Amino acid sequence: MPNFSKNPVCRSLNDFIHITIKIIFFRGRNELSDPTWFLYVLFICSITYVAIVYVLNVITYLSDKLKYVFRTIVAVIFIVIGYIMYLHSFNSLQIGTVCTCMGTFHIGNQLKGKMSIKSPKTLSGIVLVSVLFLCLMLGVSNIEIRVIDNVIVNPIYYVFSSLAGWFLIFSISRFVVKLSLIKRIFVCIGKNSLYVLCMHLVCFKLVAYIHCLFQNIPIENVSNFPVVNNSGFWCIAYTLIGLIIPIVIVYLIRQLLDIIKGF
Repeated sequence: MPNFSKNPVCRSLNDFIHITIKIIFFRGRNELSDPTWFLYVLFICSITYVAIVYVLNVITYLSDKLKYVFRTIVAVIFIVIGYIMYLHSFNSLQIGTVCTCMGTFHIGNQLKGKMSIKSPKTLSGIVLVSVLFLCLMLGVSNIEIRVIDNVIVNPIYYVFSSLAGWFLIFSISRFVVKLSLIKRIFVCIGKNSLYVLCMHLVCFKLVAYIHCLFQNIPIENVSNFPVVNNSGFWCIAYTLIGLIIPIVIVYLIRQLLDIIKGF
């Protein structure tokens, strides 16, 4: 029998209802809401960024270049504030996380609107240099990034790792788009990513139940968070079920709705 690193999580129906209400209103953290923590952060970042852009646009005498410079300065200030909050271990209502993410939100917004690297060699070079730089920093500094808790030991490493991640995903997407089957799979997952995000933990319990039956593990371990054991084959099983079941559920619901509309 495998060793369990976490105790079973017991919840009553009232607990579940209470937690669901807290999730809806972004109040507090728990096992069910942690996978969707970034939705709250993204929401606040989006509202804040739009407000900043609106204020700068109201100032009509500023050129587009100056507006861009001001947005960048504000983004840097937010990262500095987030880092100061990390140093003082303050992250109430994830305010520190929001401040830290504002900088990368600005970078992502600029990359999305303006970035276009047509040369594969140029893109590969950028990815390689970025990864080598991150490895160098990792070797000379104490690095830890846990954005959900606003743990940003080295903000420079945080920014560059975000950029390197973006370039890496961008370069992989250029390769994947040429493979028809894999492209369709990623498109399907992408279109249903929010459903997968919200339902994958529940789907894990199906694998956990089978796991307990298969290895004669006490059934109460189904409630272990997030899984019973993710070693070997079970890691693959959790991944596949966590992806496939939510997509199938959404597909069946859409088909049912189409049938109902047909009447």
